[in-house]
Order: sequence, then C-alpha cells, then structure tokens
Amino acid sequence: MILLLLFFFHCVYCKYTYNHIIKTDFKSSVELNDIMSSKKYFDLYLEEVNADNIVFDPCFNTTNLEFPFKINYSSQPKISLLPLKFPKINILQSWKKEGELVKGNIKCSLIDFDLELEIKQNTSDIDNVYINLNSKINSKIFFVPNKALKYALYDYENIFHKIIKKINKIE
Repeated sequence: MILLLLFFFHCVYCKYTYNHIIKTDFKSSVELNDIMSSKKYFDLYLEEVNADNIVFDPCFNTTNLEFPFKINYSSQPKISLLPLKFPKINILQSWKKEGELVKGNIKCSLIDFDLELEIKQNTSDIDNVYINLNSKINSKIFFVPNKALKYALYDYENIFHKIIKKINKIE
C-alpha cells in the first residue's frame, strides 16, 4: 500500500519535462521571431483556441508585443491525444524575453508549466529555421497525466502551422 501511495505522489508531484522541436519553412530566424512577437500572431492563436474574455497586460496598441507581458483568457482546453474532456477554464500566460530565449509560464486550475521557446537556425541546413521548445510541469491536478504536456505541445505545433498559413495569406 505504501509503495502505491509513493508511486501516486511521484506521478502527481514530479517535475516532468519534455522537449519538442517544430520544423518550419522559414529561412530567417529574425523573420520568424518578428512574426511570433507580433500581436497578430497572438490574436490568431487566441482565435484558434476559442478564447474569450481576453485581457493583455499591459494593453497593446501596437503591432508588436513588448516583453514582459501577460495574457489572461478563458478557453476550453482540447488535447488531441488525451481522452479527457475539460471544462472552460481561466488561463494565464506570462511571457518574458532573455536574449533570444522567450520564457513563458502557463497557469490554469488544472496545470502550471514553464515553456521556453528558442528560434534557431539549423546548422546542417542553413536555409531552415526551427523552434526548440523546452517545457516543465511545475504542478498539476492528479488526474491530468504528465503526457498531457507532450500532447499539448503537439497541438501547439499544429496551431502554429495554421497561424503561419493564415499570416501568409494575409500578406
């Protein structure tokens, strides 16, 4: 019984980490960074996740976001490979920039995790840029499996590609 209890606490309180790489068709890391730092990118992201009651802190009147900033919104999380149905919840994203590294913290009532995004030029193929995502669960509710973070990053990759297609159609 004690072993089962220890296993349960390990699963609930462990600092699960996951690294994911998103390949892009971009040739310039500066171009991709400019797009991902635009308010348009975040607006399209919020549209994709069906967000409402959106509050940016500070408020932005420009086309580019200035770090640090926070976004608070309501949404119903949908994680493709996870057979759980989540209720609509309040989500707070906090973002700051340290050099070329963008650091975020995403909090809601179900999970709290850190996310680092770094846009890198591929050393073996100079014509390609990729996004390196490092994530770590800080805390979560016991019924949310650690793999939810991995699947959420897969979903983010799909959302990223949809947003880029929309932005390319606009321009």
